[in-house]
Amino acid sequence: MSKKIRDTIFIAFIVLFIVITVVTSLYASGYQFNLSWPPKFNRLLVKTGMLAAATTPSGATIYLNGSPQKNPLANFLSREYLTTPAKIKNLLPGEYDLRFVKDGYWPLEEKINIVSGQSTFAENISLFKNDAPYLIASSSPAANVSGSSPDLALSPNRHYLYLPGLAAIVDLKSGLSKKLATEGGAADSAAGVWLKNGNLFSGGLTFSPDGALNKNYREIIGADATDWLFEEATGRIYYRFKNSLAYWDGQSATTALSGENYLIFEPRGHNLFTVVKNDSGVYLKNYDLNATAIAVDQLGLPAAGAYRFIAVGSSWLNLYDDKNKTLYLIDPTDLNNYTAVKNVSGYVWLDNNQLIYSNDWEIYWLALKSPGASLLTRVGEKISALALAPSGKYLLFVTDKSLNALDLRTDLATALLKADRIGAPVLDEKNNLVYFQAAVNGSDGYYKLALQ
Repeated sequence: MSKKIRDTIFIAFIVLFIVITVVTSLYASGYQFNLSWPPKFNRLLVKTGMLAAATTPSGATIYLNGSPQKNPLANFLSREYLTTPAKIKNLLPGEYDLRFVKDGYWPLEEKINIVSGQSTFAENISLFKNDAPYLIASSSPAANVSGSSPDLALSPNRHYLYLPGLAAIVDLKSGLSKKLATEGGAADSAAGVWLKNGNLFSGGLTFSPDGALNKNYREIIGADATDWLFEEATGRIYYRFKNSLAYWDGQSATTALSGENYLIFEPRGHNLFTVVKNDSGVYLKNYDLNATAIAVDQLGLPAAGAYRFIAVGSSWLNLYDDKNKTLYLIDPTDLNNYTAVKNVSGYVWLDNNQLIYSNDWEIYWLALKSPGASLLTRVGEKISALALAPSGKYLLFVTDKSLNALDLRTDLATALLKADRIGAPVLDEKNNLVYFQAAVNGSDGYYKLALQ
């Protein structure tokens, strides 16, 4: 080999070494050649970005624009792919389709933007199980029509579930259900509320978790008593008796209010709030029962409304107008201090001053001390019910034929179940379960579904 050839090869190796060193240094510094066509010489060398991804649960394969991302620590021939949590470096700036895939879970996809020289975070991503619903108890088709019966009631210890359409209590550990021993007392469709002592109150009756009848207040007070309501704060049982409102304190019955047309009522301690209709209009009134039932405050309401109180554990009075789909959030200490939210079909409280509500096709977040509401998501089916996880991490929303989860940290929605029809759900976040009425593949009944 001549000296000239040896010199040429030597120079070529030097040039190649310099090129490799420069390219490696640029890559290590976050730069990459943008080999697009037609070439853009002003963007031939660009500063890349990074993606940090994490999911709950972890171990989801990461896809970008339909391609699984290979683990850079694996050898060249390996098919090992990146799973969450992971960081993907040296991504060219631009929009990407990001997808998370994990066996046994619904895949989740979103669009992300990688910005030159910056990190993009796709973290706090909740994946939900792709599981089949489990039938707890069968029911007739009529009992499963959304909105036709009161909501399911989960006991505070999450051991029992009250099925109002069947007038039964299910032991969630054993799976056994017991019919309530109503003895002709409560109707099958009566709503129920679990008390602090572990008993169920429904239609003027109290039951133990095994369905046994503890006390029949209808026998004690009289068959004309209706609209039963138990108030934990005072231990009183309120009810309507003919044209008056009264309560039972455990010893005797006391007439609280009489002489007006009381449409609805809600007790709070020594105050009794009621919507009254008279010749001059419709009014929300606050009566102080410690001051011989004097109306201490009142608020005029639209006469054409159809009102009901919704007890949700909020310090605000929650008064809903079914006819005009308007929710009134009222300060119980000053009835004229209120917020009226229009076009509301369902809502849940995040905390004492924040709520999430739907208007059939959209879901909004509203802070009472801030102007206006923020759109969270828009769906293609009419929304019939909402249920919030106690942690505030996600929201379940139901349409006539689907059950869906909305991650409130990312605003990403996952369709969990398709069915012929679905009723309002009740959540057990601690055990990652949701209970609901539904007709699934022609089978009507009460179901549970694993979430995470």
